[in-house]
Amino acid sequence: DITIITEDEWFRVICKPQGIATMGTKGPTLLTSDVMLLPNAIKLQLRYKKAVPCHRLDISTGGLVICSKSKQAEVNIMKSFRNKWVKKMYIAIVSGKLEPQEGTINDFIGDKMAITKYVVRKCSRSIQYGWISTVELYPITGRKHQLRRHMQSINHPIIGDRRYSFASSGP
Repeated sequence: DITIITEDEWFRVICKPQGIATMGTKGPTLLTSDVMLLPNAIKLQLRYKKAVPCHRLDISTGGLVICSKSKQAEVNIMKSFRNKWVKKMYIAIVSGKLEPQEGTINDFIGDKMAITKYVVRKCSRSIQYGWISTVELYPITGRKHQLRRHMQSINHPIIGDRRYSFASSGP
């Protein structure tokens, strides 16, 4: 279910589940969900009738999405992302025992440098993978599939990632 986490007159924060696109033309999306409707928009003669996502999460990623309720809010939220005032953090389970406990991955994606910081929260034994690690991932830059590609590049792919992970039998 798509749920509203918090909101005020300017923005709404939505919890997007895995399997639903943020926006697009194929299938159900966050943007087409009834959760995005602004009930008082018609009565108050607002230009926006729905909250609008200000960033995207991959279809296979669940998490919080900030949505604007007006053009001015959208401009301000987008400016916050552009100026890196918003700090993004993702939690992933990766194959293997990731060491050291904290690190930075600097690697090119295409012809552009991409930077991801990570912190290991926990390592656990796994029958399927030998070890798995739960990590916090902090993208410093914002390249396409950056976190997935970076974790694969250090031989600790995100478990369940069909494009950048090992086969289901483990490494």
